[in-house]
Amino acid sequence: MSVVFKNDHEQEGLDLLLAQFQDRELLAELIKAFLIQIQELEDVNASLMTEPIIDSSSGDQLDVLGRIVGQPRDGRTDEIYRLWIKARIQLNRSSGTAEEILNLVRLITGLADSEVRISDYYPAAFIVWELVDSGVDPDTILELINLARGAGIEVHLGYPVTPDNFFQFTQIGGVSGSSYSEIGGANGGVMTAII
Repeated sequence: MSVVFKNDHEQEGLDLLLAQFQDRELLAELIKAFLIQIQELEDVNASLMTEPIIDSSSGDQLDVLGRIVGQPRDGRTDEIYRLWIKARIQLNRSSGTAEEILNLVRLITGLADSEVRISDYYPAAFIVWELVDSGVDPDTILELINLARGAGIEVHLGYPVTPDNFFQFTQIGGVSGSSYSEIGGANGGVMTAII
């Protein structure tokens, strides 16, 4: 549902005057005085609802917004803190559905829809798969997912690991090899860790 803002309160109010009062200048001026203030409130309300307040705030302003939504700064820079405030707003509105959790992970990591997946892990768990390394600490992502999940549901995060810290096969001659490959594939598959 879209909200429609009016920008003609003054004229609309004067048009609603009964015929016997339309030629009364003092009454019209009195009504205008009130309607001008109503228009100012409408304009401010419209700007609050349409302008990205979080994106244009910094420093102490962000701290106040963070307190309002319940997200502490925890030493984050303004740029990172903006993302966390937006995530907290989504989290506060979340009912723990898979799509809401994926949207939170996408927001924090900046990954595209195709780079984050979710899979059920019965009976009462799920795994969020980060298919591309986002550079965001996996423990931080898992913390966010844990806040969004439903009560009694276990959650895990699968994320890619870098070649310098995962198990891989070594080819003859000491040249670094790959992890398991598809049948007939020349390159190995992607190794992941799950927490």
